Amino acid sequence: MDKLLNQRNSLSALVFFLLLLNGCSREGQKTEYVARVNDSYLTEEDLTAVSERYGGHQFFKEEQIRSWINRELLYQQAVKEGILDENKYKILMKNAGRELAASLMIEKWYSENTPVYQPEEVKVFFEKHQDEFRFTESAFLVNMAEFSDENRAVTFRSAAVESDWNKALNFFNKDTSLSKLENERLLFSSDLQPLKLNRIINELYPGEVSLIIPVEGNYLVIMLVSRFEAGTLPPFDVIKEKAEKRFVAEKKTELLKEYYESLYSSNEIDIKR
Repeated sequence: MDKLLNQRNSLSALVFFLLLLNGCSREGQKTEYVARVNDSYLTEEDLTAVSERYGGHQFFKEEQIRSWINRELLYQQAVKEGILDENKYKILMKNAGRELAASLMIEKWYSENTPVYQPEEVKVFFEKHQDEFRFTESAFLVNMAEFSDENRAVTFRSAAVESDWNKALNFFNKDTSLSKLENERLLFSSDLQPLKLNRIINELYPGEVSLIIPVEGNYLVIMLVSRFEAGTLPPFDVIKEKAEKRFVAEKKTELLKEYYESLYSSNEIDIKR
């Protein structure tokens, strides 16, 4: 499974490199571009094609522009010094093309081969691999509601304490100040940043609602549902999503193995030792 994930990560890295290297125009002078190095231009379209793989975040866009300029400077210098005519370069480009084509083939195969299974199969998988799902650190199952208005957060907390969390949610579910809501989210100790949040959750009892927690201009209310110590095997319902991802990954590994076997049987392969 790790090998397959590495193959998909390698595809992203290879596509990123080739898009930055080749995703530019040399069709005369342009006025619409993001960056330019001599007669080579990086267009908004080129940049978007790469940045979409990184969520379109502005920070990554700026990093990609700098990376493109650095690579383009080196590329143009390599052209001047005749590196593109060297046999080593031609061999590397040929191998890179094959690697990219193979990775794209695997990506295509993944998109066309979704494992078919019954929900109960996931639970059976979980029961057979229980030790693999034991928590290696403390974990907390929490409900979280985040508000942009402190007064509304205070009112919500009072309602949650005086009645219960779900009744409070029914009253506030259309409140415009409710900016984020998560029910039964699993958090690990290492996820609890800043330290103040870590301390607050650790001090809660199951069923207890926290005080208002200021977080980056918003106001957070948390209810602790359950607490799990390191080494605990969580109930299936708590770990179901993670178990299903693991199950599907293994099913895909099995299907991919069968695909490789079909390719072996339909092609002439000769290994001389």
